[in-house]
Amino acid sequence: MADDQRLVFLKYYGPSFGLRYVGAMYVGNLQDIAKGYKGISAAMQARFNLPLPDNVDYFRLLGSDRVELIDMTPPPIPVEGKEAPALPAPENGEIIVLQSSNTADEFCFSKKFRDYPRFSKEASTTPRHLTFGEQLLLDAESCFPGVDVKFVGGEGDNAYTITAHRSALCTIEYFRRLFTKGVKEGQTPPVADKDGFYVITPPKFVNEATMKHFIRWIYTRRIEKELKLDVGLCLNLSTIPSLHCLILVHLGNYCICESLVHDCVEIVGRIKSFDVTSSLDALELADSIEDTEAAILRRRAMQYIVANFEDVARAERFHKMVGTAVYYSIIAAVYQVVKTAL
Repeated sequence: MADDQRLVFLKYYGPSFGLRYVGAMYVGNLQDIAKGYKGISAAMQARFNLPLPDNVDYFRLLGSDRVELIDMTPPPIPVEGKEAPALPAPENGEIIVLQSSNTADEFCFSKKFRDYPRFSKEASTTPRHLTFGEQLLLDAESCFPGVDVKFVGGEGDNAYTITAHRSALCTIEYFRRLFTKGVKEGQTPPVADKDGFYVITPPKFVNEATMKHFIRWIYTRRIEKELKLDVGLCLNLSTIPSLHCLILVHLGNYCICESLVHDCVEIVGRIKSFDVTSSLDALELADSIEDTEAAILRRRAMQYIVANFEDVARAERFHKMVGTAVYYSIIAAVYQVVKTAL
């Protein structure tokens, strides 16, 4: 995510003032010390009738048990022809706490933050117990006795085998039909091989990583954290084999898993960092499914496409869409913008 899109949440701390929320600010503005100070001071004045002190320290909260002082001192003017070193760039969504530089050491936020309920307890060292589904998933991935299904896909160097429990898969209507009467008319259910495994060939559009995420979703009914945090994973349809959240949506449609489709579309719909290919992929996806989240996804993808239509129009991906409903919807949206401007 670009710096101009990353937001941090600002709080101000004082021994007698307490810890209070000031507002959100883009990272770029925070790094522009003069501009950032002016904006924070204005917010302090408006909220608490209290200006920001002339000199402040910046702390970042790293979880519930750690605070780190960050140096936001403007770097010295560089020698001509050289760039000034960059200031620290907090991550999107971080909490930054400001305090007066004149605060006595014993009352410093880094020592007093545990006085606040959110940080009053040490991080728990008690191990989290696995859920039934998570334990069963571990058994499946290690091919523990009782595993009786193999997904065998890919070719050559990309060949893969993933194991699972037939009983777990049958919690999905698609697999229940597959193992009992066949998915298509005239199709017979798979038969166990000599080793007792039901061998299934995944759709050709699915790679190993996609299939693993799909199987894990069946066992746990949740999307893995890496898919939620990685914009690329959530936005690429098929051009890069390791990026597959949108393929998961297609796999969800293929296997009639409406809740999986909804979860993936909801994640993609929250993403704002599109590029040409991903915006077209997302728009096609939104137009192909019936989902309340699809409207949000469609609007955000279309906003990017219209704003960057010059680049989109040059893309081969866009040329391949000529004549489709998605293509005409883009042309109509661009026309409306031009018409309004005139």
